[in-house]
Amino acid sequence: MQVVFTGEKQAGFIGLLTLLSQRHEILGVATRDPYIREFSGETGLRCSASIHEALDTLPACDLLVSVHGREMVTGEELQRPRLGGINVHPCLYRYKGARPVARLIADGETRASVGCHVMTAVLDAGPVLSEVFIEIPDVSKRSEAEVYNILYPLYPRVLIESIRIMQQKGR
Repeated sequence: MQVVFTGEKQAGFIGLLTLLSQRHEILGVATRDPYIREFSGETGLRCSASIHEALDTLPACDLLVSVHGREMVTGEELQRPRLGGINVHPCLYRYKGARPVARLIADGETRASVGCHVMTAVLDAGPVLSEVFIEIPDVSKRSEAEVYNILYPLYPRVLIESIRIMQQKGR
């Protein structure tokens, strides 16, 4: 599958590595993350600072994949990839939008997840493709980084499953 990727931080890096491990063709990477930018350059991936700068690759791609992407993608932009876009998001079932893990900790909610949904013009509102849940004991005593470290192993599983679902829909 031909993919344009956008993502930031550790989760974004995990998402990009997952796509590469599954042998998807990455047509472009949009990120401001210095580590992802450096890795992209070292591996010969075309990289830009903004998904909007990467628009010329979108018409040719099958799917836009966002893993902790920081930019809003318009409805018009989502129509360019053949299958649209997907977004991987922690705690999607309850904490849409920014800082989901911080809100999970503040609420003392021990049920956490990593989910993936179809991107729409409305932030985090598209249909959920896949979501894996995990219990995190003593969540209120943990830092955001500790909770993310527990969630990171779920990201590849959710991303791989969600792309499989999108491929089946696109046939």
